[in-house]
Amino acid sequence: MKVWVYNEQPMADKYLTFNLGTVAELAEDIPRYTFKFHLNFTGWRTIWIKLNNEAKNPAYTGNAIPTTMEIVAPSSPSTANVFIDHFQLTGLIHHTYSADNQAPYISNDKHSQTYRASMKQTSLPEETQITMQQKQEFNTIMNRLDAYIYGDNLDFENLPESPVKTRYNALLSILPTRIAEYDALHITRDENGIVHGPGIFVDEETSATKSPYDGLSHSKFEKIWMALVHDYKLNGNEQSKQKFFDLLDHFHDQGWADGSGMGSQASIKLRMSGYAYGIYLMRDELKAANKFDREMATLRWFSKFGDALDFQPRDINSLDLVNTDEMRTVTMYNLLYILIMDHSPEKVRYMKSFLDFVDKELAVYSGRLETLKPGYTGYHHEGLYMNSYVPDALFVGSLIRYLINGTSFQLESTTTENIKQFLLMQRSLGNKYEISHSLSGRFPQGNSTLQTQYISYALNALSGDEELKSAFLDLWDPSNPIFAAQFDTSVENSIYYKATLGELQISQAAADQFTQEGILAQSPAAGFKSLNYGAVALFRKNNWLVTTKGFNQYNWDYEQGGNNNVFGRYISYGNTEILVPGGYKSNGLDISEGWDFNRWPGTTTKHIPLLQLKNSKHRSYSDETFTGGVSSEGQYGVFSMRMHDTAFDKTFRANKSWFYFGDEIIALGSNIVNKDIVNRTETTLFQSNMNGTIMPFYNNSIHAINTFPYSSTTTTNSKVWMVDPYGNGYIIPNANGLRVERGVQHSYENRANNAETEGNYTTAWLDHGTAPTNGSYEYVILPQKTAEQVATAALTTDYEVLRKDNKAHVVKQNTNNVIGYALFDPTIPLTYGVLKSVDTPVLVIEKNKSDSHIVLSLSDPDLRLPKSTKLGNLTLEQLKTPSQHKTVLAKLNGNWIFSDEAPDGVTLVSYDLATDTTTLAFDAVDAKNFDVDLVTQDVTAQ
Repeated sequence: MKVWVYNEQPMADKYLTFNLGTVAELAEDIPRYTFKFHLNFTGWRTIWIKLNNEAKNPAYTGNAIPTTMEIVAPSSPSTANVFIDHFQLTGLIHHTYSADNQAPYISNDKHSQTYRASMKQTSLPEETQITMQQKQEFNTIMNRLDAYIYGDNLDFENLPESPVKTRYNALLSILPTRIAEYDALHITRDENGIVHGPGIFVDEETSATKSPYDGLSHSKFEKIWMALVHDYKLNGNEQSKQKFFDLLDHFHDQGWADGSGMGSQASIKLRMSGYAYGIYLMRDELKAANKFDREMATLRWFSKFGDALDFQPRDINSLDLVNTDEMRTVTMYNLLYILIMDHSPEKVRYMKSFLDFVDKELAVYSGRLETLKPGYTGYHHEGLYMNSYVPDALFVGSLIRYLINGTSFQLESTTTENIKQFLLMQRSLGNKYEISHSLSGRFPQGNSTLQTQYISYALNALSGDEELKSAFLDLWDPSNPIFAAQFDTSVENSIYYKATLGELQISQAAADQFTQEGILAQSPAAGFKSLNYGAVALFRKNNWLVTTKGFNQYNWDYEQGGNNNVFGRYISYGNTEILVPGGYKSNGLDISEGWDFNRWPGTTTKHIPLLQLKNSKHRSYSDETFTGGVSSEGQYGVFSMRMHDTAFDKTFRANKSWFYFGDEIIALGSNIVNKDIVNRTETTLFQSNMNGTIMPFYNNSIHAINTFPYSSTTTTNSKVWMVDPYGNGYIIPNANGLRVERGVQHSYENRANNAETEGNYTTAWLDHGTAPTNGSYEYVILPQKTAEQVATAALTTDYEVLRKDNKAHVVKQNTNNVIGYALFDPTIPLTYGVLKSVDTPVLVIEKNKSDSHIVLSLSDPDLRLPKSTKLGNLTLEQLKTPSQHKTVLAKLNGNWIFSDEAPDGVTLVSYDLATDTTTLAFDAVDAKNFDVDLVTQDVTAQ
């Protein structure tokens, strides 16, 4: 049931009583359902209530279907008027309905965070005073924030040609449009000072925005708030100032007020940046208009300020959870609230509580809790999100750090270290700005976050992180058209507020300062890195970056939402994208034109009609725990996935592994099986979106193929090598089933609108046929090689596949004397090198530096977290459960000891003279990577 109530005067301790039952039941005062609606407010309020959850009358014993509803008003005051509107008896209440001051008994605890936060108080001791230094520090923080928004002493009339001027002009040009949007709403004030206008509802109240109510969602005003403020602050337009006040009064009357739940607060935090920053920037004007206290109370309520006072995410019994969405939104609004408080001892106390809150939000949490994970990846919706959400949250942390830098108000050193390590990890994902589509959650069609998050690097570098100076200089490149495009396209607030004039002024000043200091731009270091909390492997060398993405019991397959990523089903099925600097288009990875979403490079998929890829199932987990990587001293790597499609075809399985050795990637697949007799199963080598039709590629010859269209099929077990149109080489030792197609591809936008697209492509894949029973493949990737180089490499491959079956994938590369193991079954004997046996499915690299010196690297990819089939199935306690420790035993041939001190988490258990074997114990947790430098006992004795 839903109902809106308008109250002309607040009535403390008074309420409406709603009773539902039969006429007889109501006459006997034994309704089946009854609930109270408190009247301690003026204006509009609403209640969304599930009658069987919150309104059952404990005295009722019948089973009659209610036929009548009565509303009982308080007997006094007799002059009070209460109005009822938008009454609905509905079988569908949005799952995010929530408690508030009118209905505190709503039992939907998970989504009643706002009400719960309003009850919290800080546990920190009271402050007895605010010192002059602290007052000055608060003023410093506010001055920095003001400068971040509007710049520091910018002469807008005489701005030189610069990124700041470009954005300033773009901002001014959008203001008339936003103000016209406001004017079209006909928000007016009558002769009695009463504001009239359309009804305001939350996004979840979809019925209210239709006839006959024709209301508006609060999110429609997200940018209007700030447009009115900008027009007043930048242009001196007093009319816009008055419109801002009128809008505040109208919103307040409509229920945008302290203690009002609006039915649901789920979307409010995501669309209130304009309101929150507007209150901050108009603080003095609000005080002069006698509206400040009212809006402060409203800001405190909707920003869930109580969480900043008392936040216990590690407590199993607490409902508190770190939420990346809230970190990138209301966390900053909490700070705004504190800053515009009058100076007082309580302001100091709140600030200290707030910084403790931020420390907890930016802690690294083992398990499924958001935001930061071991390895410094980040989660949202219990999964990897590296193109949105998490980088946004870390921007807010970076801005807070910058604002308080040099004051007595500080974050913990572990927090600032976490921010830095995240930024360095994030930088390693890109080349230069673009990251693999597979890392972008439901936004693979968007631009890379590295293109816009440069400011986080600048803010932290200016706050003392020397290591980030060179990373910032590498990203800050106003002469790059891809980078500079944001200067006049990103000019407004959205879910959070970053694209400001001050952002560009600070960045340019930081670039000038660091350059004068002699700092040089520096790209991420070459080598291999596995991010096992994200089921991701990175391999970088020269100017290229290869990213591989899998999924498992702990990392879901893909996410779609609303209009986004509707064809994303296979994006994590071993997606192996090769990027060089220059953008997706210059790498053949522009998915907006004719992209076949069945054929992400490196994936093993079923090729089904594109529209059949669209399905509401998403964020599904495999039942396999073996997906992850191991790195050997950051130089060599192995990544492997036991793939099982548990969402769409439970018969579909495959074992997939990649061995990253030197400048090549050896890709193996085995035990590919499903029972689909209609759709063919394929492993895609590459899908290259071409610029035109004459881009050359090479197929077993150093003579380029420019023919368009073109098609070839290999039906023998011969070796074939190729170079794709973007200069990446491939060697297929047994190319039977290799298909190459070159022509126009037809597809759809990766959105819900089914808009058709097309593009020119060269695509190569291995065809495993329908219903494969034991499909397999082997090929080598040689990024950025000439045809001559690939042809030479194909003559004498320098690796051996020692095993490729359902028990293990093992490869030895002779040039570097390294063996990589993906050991699915720990019971098998190992006879390939020093490693003799393990007792757990693990990934291992054995690097032989000499006959008496090895580096053994090991990772157990099983995070050992509570199991789930899809997002949303875990309890609060399970979400907070960290990775469980397990002792992994590895037995080596020979008598080995540590060359130096024992690595953390590794123990030399024993040497068995009878079998001439050494046993090592690894404390495996969080899929940690161990590098163990070992020498023979005899060498050390010398």
